[in-house]
Amino acid sequence: MNIAVINLKDILKYLIRIVIVSLLIIILINLLRLEGVQRQEKIIRETISDKTKEISKYSFKGCLDFSLSAISYSKTRDEREQISVASTILNLEIGMLDKNLLRSTDLVINENEVLDDNYEEIQDTVAETQENVIIERVSENNIPEKSTNSYNTVYVYNESDHEITETMLIPDIEITNKKDVFIYHAHTCESYTPSEQYNYEMTGNFRTADLNYNVVRTGSELANYLNDKGFRATHDKTYHDYPTYSGSYARALETVEKNLAGKDVQLVLDLHRDAIREQ
Repeated sequence: MNIAVINLKDILKYLIRIVIVSLLIIILINLLRLEGVQRQEKIIRETISDKTKEISKYSFKGCLDFSLSAISYSKTRDEREQISVASTILNLEIGMLDKNLLRSTDLVINENEVLDDNYEEIQDTVAETQENVIIERVSENNIPEKSTNSYNTVYVYNESDHEITETMLIPDIEITNKKDVFIYHAHTCESYTPSEQYNYEMTGNFRTADLNYNVVRTGSELANYLNDKGFRATHDKTYHDYPTYSGSYARALETVEKNLAGKDVQLVLDLHRDAIREQ
């Protein structure tokens, strides 16, 4: 009797162990399956992200952003995104409008008819036009000159209330030290139109704090060139217009006075970026 009771208890223990082991196996399988699903989901998301980036390189939106770089780069990141989306929608609508106009008018030209019926007449017209063409030389700068004063090849456009006299324009100085040159930039962050090869992040309207892409890079090249020619050129790269543009000339004056204190430097260059002014 006692033996039967012991065997029943042992069987019950074995059954409980089997149930527990089975539950653990089921839980482990589900965990592994869940981990595999998450891994697959991560791979799918990364694949979609990569493909989306590849597609965006050739999308209408990307091409439009590149062609309108002058507009886009002068804006903030949020404004650039708005310009990009608006430009895409506008260009799509214009394309559809052009097709509809061509279909609804007589603007669709049959190339074969033009070549067959009017080819000789067109050729005669082109030849006659070429004989009567007058070739004129285009000046190097066809922008109207608005300078108010000039001295030799230097032109001054005076927008102030102060009168510039001839005495001011005629230099009355004698340079005895022609070897030492000091170069600085009152507008340090002035930069140039970005291109595909020379692109940079703007910190303002055609301005950047990156010294590799603003006017400071030009100053570095000039200093190296002068030193190779036997001059003693010093190039100061202090920011005078960043983060605040206002007061840049006053800060630049402090830099010049600090660098030239006690030195016999007579050639001082404030190097700026040139630009075409608005008409």
